[in-house]
Amino acid sequence: MRLRSLAASATVVAMAALLPVTAVHAATPAASPPSGLPSGPATAAAPATTVTVPLPTGDTVTVERSGGALRSATVTPAPGREDLAFTTSSVGAGDVQVVPEDAEPLLAAGRIDPRLFDVRALLDAGYGTDGTTARGAVDLIVQHARGTAAAERARTAAGSAAHPRRSISRLGLTPLEPRGRADAATTWKHLTATGGRSLAGGAAKVWLDGRMHVALDKSVPQIDAPRAWSDGYTGKGVTVAVLDSGVDFGHPDLAGRVTTSANFLGGTSAQDDNGH
Repeated sequence: MRLRSLAASATVVAMAALLPVTAVHAATPAASPPSGLPSGPATAAAPATTVTVPLPTGDTVTVERSGGALRSATVTPAPGREDLAFTTSSVGAGDVQVVPEDAEPLLAAGRIDPRLFDVRALLDAGYGTDGTTARGAVDLIVQHARGTAAAERARTAAGSAAHPRRSISRLGLTPLEPRGRADAATTWKHLTATGGRSLAGGAAKVWLDGRMHVALDKSVPQIDAPRAWSDGYTGKGVTVAVLDSGVDFGHPDLAGRVTTSANFLGGTSAQDDNGH
């Protein structure tokens, strides 16, 4: 088994502050976990559970989660990627990053969102299988130049396996939605076809399409909403509203009462997707 030299990895240099770091090949589930990962406190109150998380490359990482800490990372490469080395790093109190060697130059060049190889970040974004989530591939957002021509180049470069969704061309963003490990591996291969520190199709960067968490604990008091409520302002009699993320047309208070709406982000509906 070939172990990769850490000195040869530009990404590891950039991640020096995240030590300890160990470079390992993909292991079988029966293999011993790589050294350098936190073992975490063993307590009867926090039994370990096994979680498998996909990477954008089509590879998967299986970790044990115990008491909030992640440990014992095991990598299963996607078909055709068995000869690659993977750099596994422990970060903070039980966080794990797993970076395949073909992603390191792009990470070092700032072309890839680091969260794409951060196991906890992927779990927080709803990817993986842990009993509550079941996402077999990581959704991506490709950043490129503004305009429809640049968006089309990015879509073409990503390939049909990426299942591109509608581009937001005026912002220079194209979402990609691979639908399984094979799609993810093919999409990654297309996006990184340049083999260096640049992306195919003139793309500037690939981002994690993460999960939005809406928090109102700061913004609502900042606009004095509680005072408005206490003064009796409930929205009664208001005929026009400007909303940040849309509206639930099926809400009992609004069902059948919205006469006109518009989505200024380019979508066809003002339906809220954030659970408001």
